[in-house]
Amino acid sequence: MKYYLLAFIFFLSYCPIVSAERFDVVEVNPLSSVGIVKVQASGKNELIVEHNLSSESIFIECFINGFTFSKEHEGSLPQEGEGHIRLYVEDNHVATLFQPAFYIENLQSGTHEIKIMVVNNDRSPYEGLEETLVITIP
Repeated sequence: MKYYLLAFIFFLSYCPIVSAERFDVVEVNPLSSVGIVKVQASGKNELIVEHNLSSESIFIECFINGFTFSKEHEGSLPQEGEGHIRLYVEDNHVATLFQPAFYIENLQSGTHEIKIMVVNNDRSPYEGLEETLVITIP
């Protein structure tokens, strides 16, 4: 049990951070992988987004079955099951991510719309792999 706790703490300490203080300046720190388990229950891709809101940041984790993040092939022709995430805050693109988990920091008080879009290598969207969160910062 303590190994799972240590692995979880290690995982959280290496999550990328997206700063949304100003939309024209975004800080993304890469996530060090602690291992990936692929489980595919059906042939259809599915996106599940979980988030945790704290007073200083939002932790977002995306679960995508049958999908591989590929920074090396960004901008190339689409390959099924490969690509990256494009992150939008208030319809403004703030980050391109190659990891399934990340932090967003420095959002101002108020209600914000955060869109997570899973895209092919050429940035064309995967059908049905998009999620929009509406969160309120006190």
